[in-house]
Amino acid sequence: MSDGLGVAVVGAGAEQWSSIAHIPALTSTEGVRLARLVTSNPDSARNAADRWNVPASSDLDTALSDDSVGLVTISLRAAKHADIARRAIAAGKHVYCEWPLATNAREARDLAELSATRPDRLHVVGLQGRLSPGVTAAATLIRSGAMGRPLAAGVRVLLPQGLQARPRHRAHLRHRASGANVLTIQGGHAIDMLTTMLGRFARPVAAAAWTAVDHFTVLETSEQLPRDAPDNAIVILDLGGVPVSVQLSQTAAATDVSMQILGTQGQVTLIAPDQPQMSQPDVTFTPLSGPPRALGASEAVPGIALPPAHPGYQVAIAYKAIARTIRDGSAASMGSGDARELALFSDAVILHDLLDELTRQSETSVYQTGYAATRTGSGRA
Repeated sequence: MSDGLGVAVVGAGAEQWSSIAHIPALTSTEGVRLARLVTSNPDSARNAADRWNVPASSDLDTALSDDSVGLVTISLRAAKHADIARRAIAAGKHVYCEWPLATNAREARDLAELSATRPDRLHVVGLQGRLSPGVTAAATLIRSGAMGRPLAAGVRVLLPQGLQARPRHRAHLRHRASGANVLTIQGGHAIDMLTTMLGRFARPVAAAAWTAVDHFTVLETSEQLPRDAPDNAIVILDLGGVPVSVQLSQTAAATDVSMQILGTQGQVTLIAPDQPQMSQPDVTFTPLSGPPRALGASEAVPGIALPPAHPGYQVAIAYKAIARTIRDGSAASMGSGDARELALFSDAVILHDLLDELTRQSETSVYQTGYAATRTGSGRA
């Protein structure tokens, strides 16, 4: 798309999430255009410029000083998000930062406070799963009362990636300190989608998280590197009186992603073919009496050329909403419509607070301490 909001993507190396989702979304969505790329070094910048046919640089200031760039997309490892977001906000740019916004709630809160100093700019976080047509339709149905009073909910996100060899550029995920693991990434996205559908805040009740596979296998060399980031977690939440169980794993034999919300008048079920933030779920409402019916639009969203099965489809929906919000001048009010559907930096703080508390609970849980002691050959099972 040649017209629209100019976007600079930071973190545009080959085989990164930006190349898989953000750049295809930007080149396929009305209202936005890919204006610049920023990568880690001059060589990757040249490669990115050749691949996508737009200016590219390893110097962030080049993009921040470019008047044709209205929005800066931050799509690289979480530990680098905060510094780039601060610089982009200081430069007066709108910002779209991938989830997680930061490595912890304190850092996220600092960014939200900085964001508040520029109410004329839109600063959103990439919790794009909440924009899925199926999630939107489920939220509408639940809030209409058709499902009755919500009684309970369950989330299951089982993935095989922890058992698979992965590219070296993903090896940073093996460190707990990276802030990017099965609880914060897959758990964060799934919990945000669930709270969006139910329209309720989540309170932590209990959590356990552990490292079942203690090594990371490098795809290019078969080298095994030590890993301490959790690859499994079990969480209990309270969503305004609705108990929720969450099971997360990166050590499954096959992908199995689903959510169920049970109510007095029926049940909403979501089944996704991949991680919840990068695939379109099939959503079904099953009433107590009568046949099940599908929810969500089956046809493609107007103005987006990507097919719904593309991993960048929900990202494209987010870009469309961002462009419309900025174009209509509603970035400051954020009161309704697309603007309110987007996740702001302040929304990210709420989720970061929850995940930080769940992490603290998991680190002191009886299961975690007992399991760790068993693996080291001391203590009780």
